Amino acid sequence: MLGGLAGLTDQTIPDHSDHCIKPLRQRLHDQSLRFWIGLHCLNKSHPHAKLRKRRQCKRFRSPLHTASTLFARLTLKDVEVIEPFTLQPWQQPPEVVILERDEAEEAATVRPLRTLDLWTGGSVGNGRAGVGVWARMGALSKAVRTAADTTVLLTELEAILAAASLPFPPTWPASSVLHVRIFSDSKSALRAISWARRAESQALVARITQCLQDKDVSLHWVSRHSKVPGNEAARELAKKATEIESATALQSVARPLSVVHREARKLCFQPKMNDSTSSKVGQYTRKIDRALPGKHTRKLYDKLAGVEASILAQLRTG
Repeated sequence: MLGGLAGLTDQTIPDHSDHCIKPLRQRLHDQSLRFWIGLHCLNKSHPHAKLRKRRQCKRFRSPLHTASTLFARLTLKDVEVIEPFTLQPWQQPPEVVILERDEAEEAATVRPLRTLDLWTGGSVGNGRAGVGVWARMGALSKAVRTAADTTVLLTELEAILAAASLPFPPTWPASSVLHVRIFSDSKSALRAISWARRAESQALVARITQCLQDKDVSLHWVSRHSKVPGNEAARELAKKATEIESATALQSVARPLSVVHREARKLCFQPKMNDSTSSKVGQYTRKIDRALPGKHTRKLYDKLAGVEASILAQLRTG
């Protein structure tokens, strides 16, 4: 509440530096929207998850009832569930190597002996999200999601998952390949894998970690502008997967949290003057006796008990 009072400065102090601060009512309205969306991302075992199905009272409108009425246009049935944790305490994340741009480019161009390099890329276009995986022995290109149900981060994670799901030994004999390197040009995706946290990307991070468990595989970053042949080939494969002529069937997935917030911004919810403060409940009680502050009226009520005072109020107000 104290932080929200800073929003009043754009109406009281003519300072251009405070014009970017939202008013208090708008900030409280946005916080209510985030809380309402966050309720639908909770696991069923979470104590607050029961608030979504709480019985609504028509007479006494709770803040949750008010929020459900204000944001009724927002579809929240297929929102992705955010689990309490991403990895088990005994699980270790995959090895992630992020170097400086020049060092990363040099490491990508030099391939050690008995090492297999896989290059990944993601692309969004034509209403589709496609991924591409390129290696010297073959390539993979497919569409994984619709553009409305994904983000750039999730698309890059899908590309890394496609590479991690490829059959490692015994399909590739251990005598010829001892180590596998997976390259990606998305730092955010690699950081999400190295630091598994409670976020919308946790499902993909958990699947990638499970696929790379007990395998000699490392993840490496390479700059998108480094013009490394493997990275360029993977990006072209990802763009090819988004073409309209591609007949890859797209599976329906739960909508990520960021996609829901993006839809909420498009709907442009605006606070009403009476959305959280006014209520018709108790409007007659508040007007029981307008003469109550008067001295002569207080003398009448102060000498009576509670039951007698209520009877007197009914007689005076009808």
